[in-house]
Formats: sequence, C-alpha cells, structure tokens
Amino acid sequence: MNSEDLAKEIYCIYNSLRSGAAKEIHADVWQYLNPYEKQVWEDTAKELKILLTPAKARKAAPTTEE
Repeated sequence: MNSEDLAKEIYCIYNSLRSGAAKEIHADVWQYLNPYEKQVWEDTAKELKILLTPAKARKAAPTTEE
C-alpha cells in the first residue's frame, strides 16, 4: 500500500470514528481536501508506517572475557 492510499484509509477511519458517519462518506470527501491537508495525512501515514514496521534484529556486540 503506498503512502497516499494509507493516508486516505487513516483519514477515513479517523473521521468516521469522530463523526459516526460511514467510512465511505469520508472516502468521497478525500478528493475535495486541499493539497496541504492531503500532505499532512500522507506525512502522518509515513510516520505511522515507520513506527509500525518491526525493526531488524541486530547482532549482539561480541563480549571480551579476560
């Protein structure tokens, strides 16, 4: 899923929960948002994607025993 699709999905779910209206209504509203609002939602989606992506396992540093 690209950032714009994810942003639209997050926007629809968020506003649906706030208003109680169906998610599909907000999907229609998405096309009328100004570019600045869309960019904010896309940036939010990118940040959430980073936060929710599991980190790669790192190797433990070798220990030196004397």
